[in-house]
Amino acid sequence: MEEQWHAFYSKEAEENSIKDAAFCTKIRPRVITNMYKLKKSDELVESTAVFSVENNADFKDCPYYFKDKIYLGIVDKWMKVGKCI
Repeated sequence: MEEQWHAFYSKEAEENSIKDAAFCTKIRPRVITNMYKLKKSDELVESTAVFSVENNADFKDCPYYFKDKIYLGIVDKWMKVGKCI
């Protein structure tokens, strides 16, 4: 079985990552979001976090505590970096 993940997006998480990057050294770009392929689809989604389906059968059990989080669905392949600074 291919590995699968529950994917989420949070604008708050994205903004926090950008703020945190200001305190990081500029050795390499900091990844803010990633693009994943939705399971059984060619659609790409931009995600700020993913959690293993194997470890979290129900997406509601994923420990992602941003109030503005949006559940994007199950993804099965990382495609590319979305945003980085």
